[in-house]
Amino acid sequence: MNSRVLHPFQTTLESVRSHHWRYHADLYPGCDFNCLYCLYQGPYSATKRAVPDADVVQRILCELEKSPKGILDLGAKTDCYQQAEESAKLMPQLLSALADAGQPTFIATKSSLILRDLDLLKEMATGGLIEVNFTLITLNEAVRRSLEPGAPSCEERLRAAAYLSDARIPVSFHLSPLIPGLLSEQEIYRLIRAIKSVSGRHAFCCILGGRRSYWEQLVVALEGIKDEFCDWSLFRSVYGNKEDFDDITRAQASNHQCLIETMVTFMQCCKEIGVGFVCENIPAFTDIRLDGGIYRWKLPTVCDMMDYISARGGPVGWEEFAKEFLERFKPSSELRGLLATLWNSRSLFTNTTLRSESCGEGILYCTGGELVVGQGGVLAVGGGRPKRDGN
Repeated sequence: MNSRVLHPFQTTLESVRSHHWRYHADLYPGCDFNCLYCLYQGPYSATKRAVPDADVVQRILCELEKSPKGILDLGAKTDCYQQAEESAKLMPQLLSALADAGQPTFIATKSSLILRDLDLLKEMATGGLIEVNFTLITLNEAVRRSLEPGAPSCEERLRAAAYLSDARIPVSFHLSPLIPGLLSEQEIYRLIRAIKSVSGRHAFCCILGGRRSYWEQLVVALEGIKDEFCDWSLFRSVYGNKEDFDDITRAQASNHQCLIETMVTFMQCCKEIGVGFVCENIPAFTDIRLDGGIYRWKLPTVCDMMDYISARGGPVGWEEFAKEFLERFKPSSELRGLLATLWNSRSLFTNTTLRSESCGEGILYCTGGELVVGQGGVLAVGGGRPKRDGN
């Protein structure tokens, strides 16, 4: 019996912090781009990567038809426009059906192959059903070749983004992972200006997470470019050893000081240049609220929850929060349970300025707290149990 191909997205504290998707799905079991920092690398053979399940499109559509409406994230783990898609042509089939069904969709990719499906994307954009998100971690081709050996060039991604923007298709960027020591402040400004120049609406940012499964090959690649492109001493000073990383529940972020300094720099740069900033690690630094388009069907993030509690003025308890705010989004029972657990463990609003207090009715939250950033983890889709930051 085949397992499900459509999965809930908001299953951990990290995935609740900054992403509105209800579901995620992948067309391919592996990825030809072979990005050395990928959280989802696995023991895939080249043959397995290139051959998706024959009925994967039909299974996604069937499972969507039986599920509450919400944003579908395509490409959360493997790129849906990797090289194998050029001949398999799964995405035109899927996009055509998604357009007919009125399904809001977020596509994450590094590939200009997406331009092949421009007419379908334009149709979905007319109904506010699509956003295309390009991953971009550098503008330096030498660095790109070292860390993303199978992926399209940086310039190719920017040209594709410009083409989509000109066709009135919403485009955003995923500046992740941000690798400490790889980008100077000057290079960060160049990166954000490049995004602005192709009408990128906002940027999702997340710092590099450490996992044992890929750490050695990533370190070797960075060491190979350290003399010319990487501040090696900075990189080595902000992460532990691979033996300290927890592959089972969460990837390990950098130390607190580096995390804060990196995100503040990006936040200030995005604000100055006029690009919305979504901070996946520290919700307090996010400076944009996403509404309209696909976000009409969003699940709430920690930022949306913060806004609700702040607007209430006084302390808010779980029952009021769940009834007055959460239920309007029709969460699954699993998501409701996760949020209740995070609420009661005082984990949900870490890395924000909300403060908690205890009373006879349970844990209450209100404004007026100090921002205390825990190390915590980085975004990982699915799996694992929620844990408190710093544990």
